[in-house]
Amino acid sequence: MKKTLVLLPLLLMLGLAAVGASAQNAAKLPSFTEEVFEPEAFTKALKEEWFFLKDETESLLKSIEKRGEFETSVEFDQRVVRTKADFIKRMNDHIKEKKLFRRVFTLLLKANLDSYDADKEVYSISCPEMAEVPYNIPAVLCYVPTNDYVGLSDTVANGYRETRIGVKLTPQLQWHVERPVAMQANGDQANMFFRIRLMLDLRQSDIVSQTKFRIVAKDIALYNRNTRTVYWKEVLQ
Repeated sequence: MKKTLVLLPLLLMLGLAAVGASAQNAAKLPSFTEEVFEPEAFTKALKEEWFFLKDETESLLKSIEKRGEFETSVEFDQRVVRTKADFIKRMNDHIKEKKLFRRVFTLLLKANLDSYDADKEVYSISCPEMAEVPYNIPAVLCYVPTNDYVGLSDTVANGYRETRIGVKLTPQLQWHVERPVAMQANGDQANMFFRIRLMLDLRQSDIVSQTKFRIVAKDIALYNRNTRTVYWKEVLQ
């Protein structure tokens, strides 16, 4: 089923887009810190946090893997509870130290304006570009909570398994847009991107044999990087 992008009011597009978007973002995210990434830098930033969680998780699981020779079952169960509580505290301290609760990872993926139907006033848009993210391992589950536009996919590149994040298209987005605005966007295709705002959620609870690395998509926009014009935006969570 194809998704439809609805044109914002023309007045907003022609004169107030940048100001309106800035005011709206300031109202919604007053204390948030936004960092803008292209795919390679985005991957590097995520992997720094993933390796921290991976190392901490593997250390946790190894420490509670089995009961000690001179340890009773009750003592072992109590130690497991204490160890998991200490782990959760370390993770919460890390989240506060790195300010992950207010850090926004903004990923820019190139939008292709494939074709415009002047009769229907519909622009067909694709987005083949993706960014690598950490893949699932036994100790850590990496995932994007379900939403309509952003998701993960697995692939094999150069003989190695990779997981990538991208825009979910089937196969194109249909952007209903008046011709003057379509021509404006077409005139600067090199700067047209999908802007995806994401946050990392490393909070843990109910740990059994795996922790969770959540990449939470907050919103997505069709965006001109040069003029900072937002042509369309969807709040995801």
